[in-house]
Order: sequence, then C-alpha cells, then structure tokens
Amino acid sequence: MGNYIRRYIVAPSVTREDVAELACSLRKGQKKTAVFTLCDLEGKRVRKSHARLAKELNVRIVEIDSGISSKLLIEAAENVLGQNTFLYREKDDEDLSICHPDALWLKNTFNSDGLSWLLDNFFDDDPPWKRENFYVLPGNPPETDCMLPIHANLLKPVKPGKLRACPVCNTLYMSKFPLAQCTNPECRFATRPFETAREAYRIVKTQVSDDGWGRCPRCQMGKTFAFRIEQCFDCGQLMKGYNDMIKVDLKDNQEQVSDFLNRVRRAQGNYWWKFW
Repeated sequence: MGNYIRRYIVAPSVTREDVAELACSLRKGQKKTAVFTLCDLEGKRVRKSHARLAKELNVRIVEIDSGISSKLLIEAAENVLGQNTFLYREKDDEDLSICHPDALWLKNTFNSDGLSWLLDNFFDDDPPWKRENFYVLPGNPPETDCMLPIHANLLKPVKPGKLRACPVCNTLYMSKFPLAQCTNPECRFATRPFETAREAYRIVKTQVSDDGWGRCPRCQMGKTFAFRIEQCFDCGQLMKGYNDMIKVDLKDNQEQVSDFLNRVRRAQGNYWWKFW
C-alpha cells in the first residue's frame, strides 16, 4: 500500500450506490480526475482477528487515487453521504496527517476499539479486499456511467504545432512537439495526444497477469485492470486485457465501451466504425 494514504472509511448506512453518486458529483464543478476503489470483505475468508472484526462490522473503505484537494473531497462527501457518515483519512510518512472528523469516529460508529489500524494501513497477510472502481472523469458526458474507465478528453487528436486543450484542466496552449506539459502552473499535466482519430480510438491488446496487472504499450505505465477494456490515464491508450495462459477475471465491458466511443466520436465530428 505504500506510506501514502487517502481514503474514506464509511458507515454501514452508506451504500454502493452512494459511493457511485459521490463519484458522479465530483465530476461536476472541478477538473481533476480520480479513481475511487470501494473495498469490502463480503464473501472473503479471513484468518486474523482484526480482519474478522472488520468483516463482522461491515467495514468498507474507499481508496482515493487523485490530486483533488482534501477540502473538496470532504465537502463532497458531506453533501452526498451526509454528516457523520464517513471518516476521511490522509497521511504520509512525513508531516501530513488529516483525520476528519477525528479518530473517535471509528469507535463511536462501530462501537469497537479494534479498528484503529484502518487509520494507518491495511493488513497484508489476509486475502485481498474485494474491490470495485468508480471513475471521476471530468469532461465525459454527464450521462456517462461512473464505472466506465474511459476519459473522453484523452481521445481528442492534436497535431504538433496546433492549439491543444489540456485534457485535465482544459487550458489552451500550443506545442511544436508531440509531448508537452500544460502551461497552467496549478496543473502541469504532461501528455502526448494522438495525432489522428484512428490512433486515438485504436484498442491495443495488452497482456495482464493473473491479478489483472499490465503495462501500457504506449507509455509503459503500469495499471491494474478491473475491466476487459481499460484506458491508460497517463497517455490515453485504449487497451484490451488478455492472457493466453491463464484465466483472468475481468468484467466484460466491451459493448458499453463501444457505445461510448461511438457517441464521443460523433460528438467530435468523426465517422463511426466498429472498434473490434
């Protein structure tokens, strides 16, 4: 898990649909992307006493992978989930330590003193948590399902020397090189946009391990696949996970992705074609 933690710990009253609504709400009014990973132990066999306790009390965590500010994350959760229904934790191995509202929330909510380990890390020696991803991708059409791992802004083709919009903050700037960094000092997102729509919408087969881990063939960034079709959020490459040797449990989202790409292409004025 590393030494950097950003997560919500949610009360038993918070549902999966509430977490999905939170992701969709954050897509509005702010520009940074995020991946929320809802973790629970339902159906898992656990050995350690602290893990069994967490399972019995229906403890669920939402891991946050994003640069969205803690203030905005807390405000959004209060608006969608409600007051006193979550604990927000952010911590690193230096001097950063945010615990909102406070550590007593765990004891008061679950009526137990045995969950303080959730503030610092997960247990590493039990079966992994069951995980489900929700995607905060500003720029996607508002009706887009927040479980779709495709960011439309990363699919806009741009040739070097032409005006381009940053896919994260939408700042307009120009670069004579394919690889460029956003000129907005609060963003500075580096991207290599595709030069043609055919390149942008091409789905590349990408080998993944038994736990879904693969590497983007375009920029070599690592990524764990949850769905059959995923996108690299660094360079925009669309990827289809596969492994010819072993079975990998990936959710089939090919029809959903095809429909989404066709809608985005039409909105961008490009012609339709079948993607696979």
